[in-house]
Amino acid sequence: MNEFRSGTKILVQKGSMGGRVIYTATLTLREANSIIPPHPESGSLDSREQRITDPQHAEDIARYIDEVPDYFLPGLMAFLHRDPEFEPLTVDGKVITDKIGFIWVDARIARSLGDGMHRGVGIERQLAAHDDEENEKADDTIVVSFIVEADRDKRRQAFNDVNRTQKPVPKSLGVSYDMRDPIAIAVNHTVEDHRLGQLIEREKGTAGRTSGKLTTTGTLFDAVSIVTYGWSGKPGRRKGRVSQDEANTAAELLVEFVTSVKDIAEVLDKPDSELADAANELRTRSILGSGATVKALAGALFTILSRCDGDVEAARATFKKLDELDWAPAEWVSIGFVPEGGKTPHSRAQEVRAAGLHIADHLMPVT
Repeated sequence: MNEFRSGTKILVQKGSMGGRVIYTATLTLREANSIIPPHPESGSLDSREQRITDPQHAEDIARYIDEVPDYFLPGLMAFLHRDPEFEPLTVDGKVITDKIGFIWVDARIARSLGDGMHRGVGIERQLAAHDDEENEKADDTIVVSFIVEADRDKRRQAFNDVNRTQKPVPKSLGVSYDMRDPIAIAVNHTVEDHRLGQLIEREKGTAGRTSGKLTTTGTLFDAVSIVTYGWSGKPGRRKGRVSQDEANTAAELLVEFVTSVKDIAEVLDKPDSELADAANELRTRSILGSGATVKALAGALFTILSRCDGDVEAARATFKKLDELDWAPAEWVSIGFVPEGGKTPHSRAQEVRAAGLHIADHLMPVT
């Protein structure tokens, strides 16, 4: 290998999969961004090799790198559009192994990200937001698998294959395992410490009608987020993320609000041996086992707190009026929350908001 040529010499482990040669390297974030700079995908289907890049998702990753000391990013899959020159590892001119060595990546070899585009853009944004010499995370490392593939259609197929075999983790399980996000921590403490926790599904994506559960930790996370941040459920630029104390207070108040509903309180009064059956029975005759209803209640609580300028005692004084509402599905058809003849509420944001405002107007009318 000519040591004086232009390009980048990379220490790699050589392997193969599916008939393709693969070179695996561990690079710093700075090196990875330089060697395979991300080119966000946009435009028509025919002009792209993968999905359209979501700038907000990339920004979330950049923020994650910045804000989380023990962050971790999965590796990147990068395509080399032609074979690089490979030099096996040698000592005193003798080849030690043909599986470890160096590749030379220069301007003649086109490169593209096959999987990890959003990670790549997120890394690029994090690097751009900091002075290079002061950015300690620029020297953190990430695994990059270089796959040699000259054929564009095969690169597209590889992208498709990688994402086809992925299985999303249910949000409930993600919340149950999350010990970093203040909202998730507050939800987990609530589930562990409150009797309502026995009616919360902590792992599956949904709580079925015969599950003996009323909702999930994923839904409860969304509901506490609404109480905390507003109808969007996301921290805004002004407020930013809440403290743990604020998240705990919001979760505790929401649970107090939800369990003030007479039908739910009656279920919780049952002995443990009858709790699951009582929850299932409640689901058959009301909308109180729907995640959309839990979010509507959260939106109602947020609206009430807004109307009384955050006065918790003034808000709490309205809770008793929840008993005046009828939670049978037919009673919620007129506002569009439940479809005509149906039993399950709509989960779309506009219908959830309409139901939440309906509840809030009943408890604390606008004056």
